[in-house]
Amino acid sequence: MGEALKNKIKQLSEEERGLVLRKLMQTMNQHPLDSSSEKPKRLVAYIEGDAAAIDINEIKSLLRERLPDYMIPSVMTVTDKIPLLPNGKVDKKGLQNLQKPPKKEEVNASSSELEQNLIQIWEEVLNFKPISVHDNFFEIGGDSILSIQIIARARKLGIELASNDLFDHQTIAEIALFSDKQKKLVKENDLLPAFKGPLPLSPIQHWFFETYKNAPHYWNQTMQLEGIRNLKEDTIKLVIDSIITKHNALRSSFLMEDDGWKAYIKAPSEIDSLRYIDVSDRDATNQQQTIDAQMDAVQSGFNLSEGSLFKCVYFKTHNDEADICFIVAHHLVVDALSWQIILDDLRTALQPLSDGSTVSSNESNSILSWTVHLKEAAKSVELEKEESFWIAQTSNATPLPKDKVGILPLLEKDIKVHSANFNSSITHSLLDKANEAYKTKTDELLLAALTQTIGNWSQSKAVAFGVEKHGRETNSTTIDLTNTTGWFTAYFPIKLDVLAFESIEKGIIGVKEQLRTIPNGGIGYGVLRYLKKSLEPVPYPEIVFNFLGRQNSSEANDTIKAKSITQGTRHPESERYYALEINAVLVDDVLETTWSYSHTQYEEATIEKLIARFKENLKEIIAHCTSTYSGKYTPSDFPETSLNQDDLDSLFSTLE
Repeated sequence: MGEALKNKIKQLSEEERGLVLRKLMQTMNQHPLDSSSEKPKRLVAYIEGDAAAIDINEIKSLLRERLPDYMIPSVMTVTDKIPLLPNGKVDKKGLQNLQKPPKKEEVNASSSELEQNLIQIWEEVLNFKPISVHDNFFEIGGDSILSIQIIARARKLGIELASNDLFDHQTIAEIALFSDKQKKLVKENDLLPAFKGPLPLSPIQHWFFETYKNAPHYWNQTMQLEGIRNLKEDTIKLVIDSIITKHNALRSSFLMEDDGWKAYIKAPSEIDSLRYIDVSDRDATNQQQTIDAQMDAVQSGFNLSEGSLFKCVYFKTHNDEADICFIVAHHLVVDALSWQIILDDLRTALQPLSDGSTVSSNESNSILSWTVHLKEAAKSVELEKEESFWIAQTSNATPLPKDKVGILPLLEKDIKVHSANFNSSITHSLLDKANEAYKTKTDELLLAALTQTIGNWSQSKAVAFGVEKHGRETNSTTIDLTNTTGWFTAYFPIKLDVLAFESIEKGIIGVKEQLRTIPNGGIGYGVLRYLKKSLEPVPYPEIVFNFLGRQNSSEANDTIKAKSITQGTRHPESERYYALEINAVLVDDVLETTWSYSHTQYEEATIEKLIARFKENLKEIIAHCTSTYSGKYTPSDFPETSLNQDDLDSLFSTLE
């Protein structure tokens, strides 16, 4: 180890050295869960003594009083005697032999009802089984969006988890041990009736009104529910009304005043939430014509000032086994995560055979508390420090090549969409194995492939993306948005270096490290631009990327499925100021990507070539990451230290 690195490590604080030590030990203590799985990395402890007299949970609790969580071993093995070498040193190979891989039927083994409930929730949300109480959430396909869903479902079972619990304790065993299962999370909606009154616009809503002038009333999202059976009008109205009462944002209205757009939350009694239409007396052709006409009327008929921007459209058909039900919402009041919350509420209330389930009366923190929180954040000194970062992301962007000279804004009627899907085998490799090599997240590998693809096509040194995130990340311990609906999306620019792709390894690390520099999940850009107004209103990048995480069409044991409908959800004259929009989502274990563009700018063949090259690049990245090559840690894995990549490479080389 070089002297410079030795000196740098000596300068680290005790906590920083502990963090490095733990990750060093993780690389040295690998053991398989079963013969077919990858080797997860864990901090392991060995205890000499009588196994019958030692309480592992008690030891962990005592350690927690004295050590930070990251230094507490995930696995503890009790042995009668620590094996030693002839020279008196500990026999490390002998220690590893003490850990026997659990039998397949023991993988789910849990010691409490809490752990059993969490296993069931994880298996439903992650859509695979079996899951062990020792599996790391983020290493088995979990992400920040799914963590919100898991916490929300846990609360429905009375397990009161805080919004950051899955980040602090990433296995079910640790959650069960360290979380205070008796705590009651205080939410303002536990104490207040349904809110009514003015509401500050969020940054993404400011962006919307800045962008869409032609037909702002007509920019919707629609879900079709399949498996709805023979509901009466008063039954479905009761369910929908309970949802809009619970979720304040769904009762939003928007008015254009002298100083700009304003938002106002209406009372539940002021909302028209249901259109119930009986088409049972019509033949199949006339029935479909009526459905199409009614849906067109609803999609185009929203009035922002009147509200009622969330509506159920229910068609009573001649088939008692399959009525047709749509949920239509203006994008101003929902986002992708909101739909998961709403659909969970619907499924709870529409249990087969009506088992008496109802929608719980309260959400978590309201949309009002969040927008007020953002207004306060705009005044903070900490946020000011982000300004130079965001200015750098919007400077000197290289224009994308075009086949034609399209005039901005582009129009919705000219947009075409191409899909590029990946089979379940490639998807599983991406989720389960590829991220282990460089400790990446799925969206980071997708952006690495896109950066390489777009960079080579445009012959530019850096690619500018407009990235969308779910926007619910916060350092505040008083804000909880796990069960709150609304449009929270954080939309921000980021420039990614193409020059890093002199090799696949350097390209992945380069993109990962650049993305990890984004402060606070990107929320600050919108706050600075629209609430504080300290950033110049420069154009957004020409490419928009959004990774929507994992979305299952239905629960494993559920008869009600939800399908997103995109046709006819936006006005044909709606504006668009970017050239390419790329969305990625995991649906039922298949990675689906959609590429939308305007035929006034690009030939179809150009987009098809881009998609083909992207698929090749992503497959090459996955193959590299899942090969026998072991990968490496990078500086962002040690945010508390000042170690660079060369320092880390030198440090870990001493273990080889």
